[in-house]
Amino acid sequence: MREQALEGAFDTIMCKGIDECQFIPEELIELVKEAIKKFEKDGNTESFKDIVKKMRR
Repeated sequence: MREQALEGAFDTIMCKGIDECQFIPEELIELVKEAIKKFEKDGNTESFKDIVKKMRR
């Protein structure tokens, strides 16, 4: 796994919005939106945005 990471297998790409993100296939956009809503609804006190902000640091 270390070798894969060094080769860029786990690169992270940030998009400003899901609808305009060219890296999420169009047929998966609604599924991703639903997953984010479920993630926030399941009792997490942090919003998805807050978690992403922490990842950027």
